[in-house]
Amino acid sequence: MDREAEILSRLRQRGIAQETPVDMPTPTTVAATRYQESLWLLDQLDPTGLDYVVPMSWRLLGPLDVNRLRTAWDRLVQEQQALRSGLRKEGGRLLIDPARPAPVLQARTGDPAAASDTAPIDLTVSASSRATVTGAREDWRLDIDVHHAFFDDWSSTLLLPRLAELYTTPDSSPKPPAVSFTDWAEQSRRTAETREADDTAYWAKVLDGADIDHGLTCHVEGDDTAGAGRDGGRGSVSAVVPLDEPEIEALLRSVADVDAGPASVLLALWWSILFRAGGNSDLTIGTPVSQRWSHGADAAIGLCVNTVPVRPGVGVGVVPTFRSAVRACHAAMADAVEHAALPFPDIVTAAGTPRSSAKHQLFRAWFATVERSQDAAEFQGLRSTAVEAGRSGPKFEIALHALRAPKGWSLLVEADAREFTQAFVDDLVRRCAVLARLSTVEPDQPLSTFTLVPQPLTRRLRGPRTPLPHERLEQSFRAQVRRTPEQVALVKGAQQVTYAELDRASDVLAARLVEQGVTESARISIAIGRGCPQIAAVLAVLKAGCTYVALDRKNPRERTSRILDVARPELVIADSESAASLPEPWARRLLVLDDWSELAGTATAPEPVRGPEAPAYVTFTSGSTGLPKGIEMPHRAVANLVRWLGQTYEPLSPGGRLLQYASLSFDMSAEEIYSALHAGATLVLIDEDDQRDVAELARTLTEQSVQMFFMPAPALQQLARYCVDHGLGTAELTTVISEAEQLAAGETLRRWFAGAPRTRLHNQYGPSETHVSTRYSLAADPAEWPDWVPVGRPLSNVDVLLLDGFGEPVLHGASGEVYLGGSGVAHSYVRQPAGTARAFVPDPAGVVPGARLYRTGDVARLDAAGDLVFVGRRDGQVKVRGFRIETQEVRLCLNAHPGVSDSFIRTFETDEGSVELAAYLVPSGQEAPGVAELREHMVANLPEYMCPRTFNVLSELPLNVNRKVDVGRLPEPDLGALARDAAGDPPQGETEEQVAVLFAEVLGVPAVGRTDHFFGLGGSSLLATSLVWRIEEHFGIELSLRVFYTEPTVTTVAARIDLLRSESRTRREEPRSATDPAAIGSRISDILSEFR
Repeated sequence: MDREAEILSRLRQRGIAQETPVDMPTPTTVAATRYQESLWLLDQLDPTGLDYVVPMSWRLLGPLDVNRLRTAWDRLVQEQQALRSGLRKEGGRLLIDPARPAPVLQARTGDPAAASDTAPIDLTVSASSRATVTGAREDWRLDIDVHHAFFDDWSSTLLLPRLAELYTTPDSSPKPPAVSFTDWAEQSRRTAETREADDTAYWAKVLDGADIDHGLTCHVEGDDTAGAGRDGGRGSVSAVVPLDEPEIEALLRSVADVDAGPASVLLALWWSILFRAGGNSDLTIGTPVSQRWSHGADAAIGLCVNTVPVRPGVGVGVVPTFRSAVRACHAAMADAVEHAALPFPDIVTAAGTPRSSAKHQLFRAWFATVERSQDAAEFQGLRSTAVEAGRSGPKFEIALHALRAPKGWSLLVEADAREFTQAFVDDLVRRCAVLARLSTVEPDQPLSTFTLVPQPLTRRLRGPRTPLPHERLEQSFRAQVRRTPEQVALVKGAQQVTYAELDRASDVLAARLVEQGVTESARISIAIGRGCPQIAAVLAVLKAGCTYVALDRKNPRERTSRILDVARPELVIADSESAASLPEPWARRLLVLDDWSELAGTATAPEPVRGPEAPAYVTFTSGSTGLPKGIEMPHRAVANLVRWLGQTYEPLSPGGRLLQYASLSFDMSAEEIYSALHAGATLVLIDEDDQRDVAELARTLTEQSVQMFFMPAPALQQLARYCVDHGLGTAELTTVISEAEQLAAGETLRRWFAGAPRTRLHNQYGPSETHVSTRYSLAADPAEWPDWVPVGRPLSNVDVLLLDGFGEPVLHGASGEVYLGGSGVAHSYVRQPAGTARAFVPDPAGVVPGARLYRTGDVARLDAAGDLVFVGRRDGQVKVRGFRIETQEVRLCLNAHPGVSDSFIRTFETDEGSVELAAYLVPSGQEAPGVAELREHMVANLPEYMCPRTFNVLSELPLNVNRKVDVGRLPEPDLGALARDAAGDPPQGETEEQVAVLFAEVLGVPAVGRTDHFFGLGGSSLLATSLVWRIEEHFGIELSLRVFYTEPTVTTVAARIDLLRSESRTRREEPRSATDPAAIGSRISDILSEFR
């Protein structure tokens, strides 16, 4: 039994379809169908639009009798009620008006190739159709437009053949359909009412947790929106799947045992390619269902269809094959048709989908089978051929139209030109053809294993190929020492250290490490504050043939302990302050170094045996297992980067001056240190406090004549704001490089660089596992900068691939996961072989044998110029204030609290535009822990930037059909919970009251007590900076952020303000404006100092 017969049988069993006409009186006034109501509403929203006018055009060649054609059209209109009907409102109802004046065919003399009427059809005043014939002699064009409210695809198969028949046999008897359109509308309404309860329950169950997202992504440039319709509005892009009729027939035969008709098989093909292209295995697809169930209704023109969502559920819990896709699509389609009496707007309501301005709330992809017999008809003495009308825009984001003509099938993919490009659609249909051919041969092979792109891993962006470095980092430094021994290598305030002095000091320390029994290849931790001894320690570790592991002194003791547990260093080089806080047993494995003078003298450093493949350092990032991930980076990777930097940026040469900004535990520091010391440049060192203080940082740039610096994007934004506010220029600065987070070219950044024509801004990208991999240089004129700055193209010996979830290149213009290869790839994660195997995969097309690719988890795309553009993250790994965080690590820490049963962590954007973490937790007992208690627990175990801004208590975590947390059903973060939980007293006195208001405004909470701790209420270093600025502006005083950090409570800050105001009055000085440079004082950009 074919699909149509099976479905009709099931409908008749349920009393929905009738074998003979139903003798049922039709009321004199018939309500419009729900589908018509929707289309009428869309017309009211856009009265000038043509989206729902169905255009049809044919070329008629031969001696056309225009009057005879007009008569034929008149008779057709009289036969088909829908062609002469409109809609009217009456008593708050929308009714079908079948008594509109019949539209008359208009005849015009002119060019038949000229565009036809582009006016909309107003159903409130005119009939639904119009017809025009244009031409002369034996070349004519027939244009017929019908409003979609009275016309569907099946109607199009009736119209032209009947018009041709009436033209050819003008004396034939009228053939009105046995069921008029109003008859059908009334029967359809009654059927829907009869079946409403059953159908509503069915759709509510089937669509529970349904996913409308097809998963396809495509970036459309401003000038790429081709294909505008005849009305100049939105257009479409389309392509025919390159399958010939025998290939389609072979595909149908390959799954003949499923007993599915062509429509179900082709729907399965569409589902399969969408699954491969978008990765969604629970995709819902919309499709039209004919409701001409009654005898005789198939002869009536009209909108006798309903739209239904088809949710096959092919890939839920199973590995989908083409055969399983056909079977699931066939079953889902049959069930959907059986319950299609419920109008689509009511299906949306049954699904519980929130109403929105979006047109398609249950699906974004469409499938339809279309009969193409209307392309031509036998007009007596004429030859007719269809002409593309090209006016109506696409109704769906992306659709497959399976076109069945007398000579066979063809498959047309059509997409909205605002969402997809022609190149994207061309790429998609090529892969669809490959998938169809492979499925024909192997219908039981998993769809995920098909190779749709020949040699997929060869499609990559390749950086310039240059000889790979053969030296270790300390060997390159020694070579530079020989070239420029008296050149200043380090500057720290008034202290200057030459290359020769730095070489001797690091030799002394390297020899001391050997004396301590350190073995080559050992890991050595460094816990020394910023300064010349720290740089000497780094070089000494390398000279000893070891690998250094930097410890951040700002980390909680627990995190430092976890890092040491993973790294297992043989020794820790620490200053006295850091040594005092080291956990056991590491506190007993110490070499204490407090001052440069301790490195006096000379010594002979060892010569390491291992070459450039040996690891130079281990840097730690957040880990999903709850343990930090230690990334082991070889000399070779850093050396390749350093050489490229030296060849690219002018200040990296003898006499150039580079700021050493990043913390040693942040991999950016390696880029700073080695690029300067391998080029003979001077590395300008700063204190930790100076790194946090924007004012001090700006002063250092000027006083030290810094020519170049690297800086995370958020830190750069703050520095630019400070310099613009205070009219500070860039002095000798020529090169600024943004890293670590997506760079947005805001107005402040543009203003700063507009005042510094000698300074160029560059954007570099790369995770810690590959260090820097790409670079984008912004134009000299900031007015030409893009708002969302690309990350550019790969560096020398670096490869970039954009792959989909199946390891194949993404479709043209689509976003995909970034895979990085070449010489910059790290060795591994320390003591995490499983994690290493997941993240570092073989690269058979790599530069060298055994090459690997790093799966970044980042999502990016290529723009029209061929530059890489960062889009976001693929998984739970996020960036907060520039720090890469595994939300799983935060979750595991929160779950470790005895009062927490389970939790979920996600990001959210605050009103200020910053990204923060929100925690959702299920308590383990009757009472949930207080927010202050939870935050205290988190701060004790994680860095401040990893502590959630909000804690939201839930009775249970919402789950979707796949038993994953349904993020869309999580409530918005509760910014007021921290304030409600606080136990502080209300503010006392005018100053405290004003300060408390400022605290609350910045934190986004209703109120703040006088002793509530700013960071305990969810404050961050970025918010602290904003708060201090607002306090200074409000009170007209200079408030040091260093002072604020010592005790950030309302009462302490208010007391400090009162003191400053009192001192100001005593000196009889007017309060200075917060915009005065002297009033700003020392401002911290803690976001800068926290980069590791």
